Amino acid sequence: MARSSLRLVRRRLLRLLVAAPALLPALPRREAAAGRGWCRVDPVVRIDGQTAHAYVAARVDTPSEARALAAGPIRLRLRVPPGIAADHLASDRGFGDGYEVEIEAAAELAATEEAVPVEVLAYAPMAGAVPIRVEFRPLGLGRLGPGEAEGTANAWVAVRTGAALRPRPDRRKNGRERRRRARHRRQSRG
Repeated sequence: MARSSLRLVRRRLLRLLVAAPALLPALPRREAAAGRGWCRVDPVVRIDGQTAHAYVAARVDTPSEARALAAGPIRLRLRVPPGIAADHLASDRGFGDGYEVEIEAAAELAATEEAVPVEVLAYAPMAGAVPIRVEFRPLGLGRLGPGEAEGTANAWVAVRTGAALRPRPDRRKNGRERRRRARHRRQSRG
């Protein structure tokens, strides 16, 4: 490429780079969500030294719709076993009105060496029966476990995690196995 044409290309590129920021306000603004989706907000907590997110999501078309439907701050209650350290670290603005976060010790919850059970209760005041999802997502390794639940706005949605949510054996499979063994014993007897 000739030296003069290379200079011309550089000048045009430089003009474009200088003009681009001035054109940004002229571009149409669009919401992040397309179609019906979950508008998710999250306070951050630390329980037993482990950081976790307590997500509250509303099933709406756009984040601005969630803000328009909000009728007050999201109430979030975290219940942990007695003696377990728990702190609210940070929050976003929720659906526009922020959060009311409570942390309380619950005598019926007991920590083990493997798990710290946590109960997350969320109440999202909104106009109408908007579907709500609550998720508890611990970060990194530790004794906290994940959990989620769904409900509707203007009602408490509860997520329980920890020892109570450990995988249980598939009772249907075990029941089928017992029936198969019993059938086999009957057939071998007579």
